Amino acid sequence: RKHGLTYIAGVDWGFEHKGCIAVIAIDHNDNFTLIEEHTHKHWQGSDWLHKAQEIKDKYGNIKFYCDSARPEYVGMFRQNGINAINAYKRILKGVDYVGGLIKQRKFKVVKEAINYFEKELFEYVWDDKTGEPLKADGNDDVMDTVRYAIASYMNTKQNRRVNRGINQSAVRKQEVINKFGFI
Repeated sequence: RKHGLTYIAGVDWGFEHKGCIAVIAIDHNDNFTLIEEHTHKHWQGSDWLHKAQEIKDKYGNIKFYCDSARPEYVGMFRQNGINAINAYKRILKGVDYVGGLIKQRKFKVVKEAINYFEKELFEYVWDDKTGEPLKADGNDDVMDTVRYAIASYMNTKQNRRVNRGINQSAVRKQEVINKFGFI
């Protein structure tokens, strides 16, 4: 946390198609703002690592939610002190998370900080039969990156809430058992 904000990053590896690191700031009201987008073709793992280290230097030891398609890059990030985590990649659930934020006006973009986000947003293509986004290289790399970051963060937060409830429930059960002397 810096300036009262939580920062997270999404990472989609690319080479022939665009790869991207997107940095998102989250405020205390759960408003998400895309504040940096670094999108490139033909970058090697070392290029992504250098950019991630710059981001870490700027925002602290933030979580980088990474596409699991390149486990060697995720490992390289971790070996070099980047808090790299495999991203939550369920497409429809992720799109629901991001779409929900947009509908609630809780997702914003710093226009000066983006390169491809706006273009991809309006070129996203949906399959009429499955309801899922169609995979078409060139129009979804930044969208995937933003989805990885937001969906991973929100899914982790939701799981923490559920697990906390389970733990409290177990504590409550133990209190009842102790109170009534069942064991």
